[in-house]
Amino acid sequence: MTLRLETRARSLAGELLECWWNGKFGQDQRSDLWLKRFGSAWCVEARHGGIGAIRHRHYFGDEMSARELLDTLKAEHGQNWKWVPKG
Repeated sequence: MTLRLETRARSLAGELLECWWNGKFGQDQRSDLWLKRFGSAWCVEARHGGIGAIRHRHYFGDEMSARELLDTLKAEHGQNWKWVPKG
């Protein structure tokens, strides 16, 4: 039973592949980007404004399209993006 619940929770959350942070603190300054995979679907998730902010999700059928948006968002919102190791 535990394995089934863990597998279900993981499929709902997706598989986190990359996480990026703009290096700034504070509700008005912080931005985060995530690259996730849900089975064969790819998702770029973006948040501006810290923990309580709304997350915007963009879904794609292939990795290349998702990475193109990820690169575009990073380029449009400054040069100080930092890769955050999964952990």
